[in-house]
Amino acid sequence: MKIQITFGSGNDFSCVMVCEHCGHIQKIRRGYYDDYRTAVIPAMRCKSCRKDRAGTLQPTEVEQC
Repeated sequence: MKIQITFGSGNDFSCVMVCEHCGHIQKIRRGYYDDYRTAVIPAMRCKSCRKDRAGTLQPTEVEQC
């Protein structure tokens, strides 16, 4: 997910996230900017296509059985 920060105060922020794969837009009203952002943001999955930044799909309950 690509992010565009819309508000920032100290380490707190709000942002708009856009999926690289399907273009779905998600809004994050509250976030905390720290060293984990380099691991957390790329691992976040799109609510529409369920892909992460690398393009891997999230397994569904049927696929896990």
